[in-house]
Amino acid sequence: IAMKKNIPQKKKSQKTVKKKQVGKPKKYLRRQGLGSALVALMKKKGGRDDIAYEDAPDTHLAVMDEVPITERAGYPLVRAKGSVDPAKWRTNGGKEVIVDFRRFHWLPDDWGQGVKSTNQCWRSAKGGDGGTYTVVVSPDGHVFYHKSAAEEYAGKEFTKEGGFNGQVRLAQLQAK
Repeated sequence: IAMKKNIPQKKKSQKTVKKKQVGKPKKYLRRQGLGSALVALMKKKGGRDDIAYEDAPDTHLAVMDEVPITERAGYPLVRAKGSVDPAKWRTNGGKEVIVDFRRFHWLPDDWGQGVKSTNQCWRSAKGGDGGTYTVVVSPDGHVFYHKSAAEEYAGKEFTKEGGFNGQVRLAQLQAK
């Protein structure tokens, strides 16, 4: 049986040099950042004083305004003849729905995704973080809060295979 000898290891004498950071770290603009900016904007537009939120950075708001709704992931990939214009999406109660920068992986090509502000209700906690809700919109403009209700209305199951083209488009938009 061979025995290992305890041979002392040489210590490396490399010194780690830390660079001093001057000022604030740069905030990089990402599509995810635009989605968060949209949510912050909707919370502000909602006018509720019972929720807490931070204003989006001015850079994000400026870029968000420059991105047309047709270049957002939530915009329907295919618009059927007679479908409701996403710029005019509204809930039954008349609340504005803005086309989202994100997209559910199961959302069909002819459906859209948006963000709307919510009303205060009995569950609303002072200083809470609610105030917005992500919704899906059918080609004829019906707004749905849950996948199951949208599937029932469409008469079919929404699958990741059916939403594949939307995910490809999302990736292409994020790469821009």
